Amino acid sequence: MAAAPGYGSLSAPALGAPADGATWDSLPVFTWGNASGAAKYEFQLAGTPAFSPALVDTTTANHRATVTKVLGNDTYYWRVRGVSSTGTNGPWSSARSFDYDWS
Repeated sequence: MAAAPGYGSLSAPALGAPADGATWDSLPVFTWGNASGAAKYEFQLAGTPAFSPALVDTTTANHRATVTKVLGNDTYYWRVRGVSSTGTNGPWSSARSFDYDWS
């Protein structure tokens, strides 16, 4: 049996928008709440629920992210995790999906 990763005092952030399963005709602003112990956040956007490969993988001190990458009509998945001031990664939030349909 494998031991759980040691996240220290980091918690997973609660996701805000977009809501799971929502349909957007423009790329949304992604939002999330505070994760205790986080100094910054890693945001990922992918075309698969396995996040392999991630289309966007960026770090920010904000509780929001925008995407400037050109995306086609499809279903996309996003998640966020906190990163401590010493670089320890926290647990990923639950993943959410949204449909992008700009037509």
